[in-house]
Amino acid sequence: MAKPAATWSAAGFPTTPRLSAQGSRVIAVPLPSPVPQPRSNSPEEPLIHTLDTAESPQVTTPESQHDKTVSFGPLSLSEVAGVISTIFGDVSARDVRQQVGRIHGNAGEVLPTGVADLINAMGPVNASDVFLDIGSGIGVCIGVEVRAELSKLSEQRSQEHLETFPHLCTLRVVSLDVRDASLSSRSPLCEAILVFANNFLFEERANLVLARELCEMRRVRVVATSRLFCPRHRAT
Repeated sequence: MAKPAATWSAAGFPTTPRLSAQGSRVIAVPLPSPVPQPRSNSPEEPLIHTLDTAESPQVTTPESQHDKTVSFGPLSLSEVAGVISTIFGDVSARDVRQQVGRIHGNAGEVLPTGVADLINAMGPVNASDVFLDIGSGIGVCIGVEVRAELSKLSEQRSQEHLETFPHLCTLRVVSLDVRDASLSSRSPLCEAILVFANNFLFEERANLVLARELCEMRRVRVVATSRLFCPRHRAT
């Protein structure tokens, strides 16, 4: 039975009534302006990105991967940070640099604490839930990423570390433009239970298509976005 709707962001969000009628919750995820941090100008500077790790029943630690396998429940934030560093620590600024004149291609980062807050806000998450990340960059569970080189990078890193972290077998990144992704009908995207769209820099048409597709995704329980779909004043 669907849970009672608990809408967290109603103002200006055209999909709210229909999703709420389906028993879905709609969450607006605020993205505060980042505080500038001193950093190297080198394009090879390592960057740490997001990996949404849920249940990981058998994970071999890097120090012991040749002699024993350690069983874990849900990982702590420090453990998640260690996994992220192991898998994505050598990804450089050059690899994810924003393309000139394509602000919607920005590959921003969500830190482990932000992912933890997002999961807590979404409510109970079951091992069988399908998590869809729209604008995933280099990787969360099922991700849709417009930049093919980033989805390929995610796939490469996942395959390289699959033996050490077997829970990566649940990760899949698809190189698609959200305007052409057919989220509501293309498997496995349409099977999503939890949806996160980091759509803060999406083009207006992409947001309009995303709003329409979310309305048609009948299995969705919670939708979290970083930007409202219907601001008071649109560009057109």
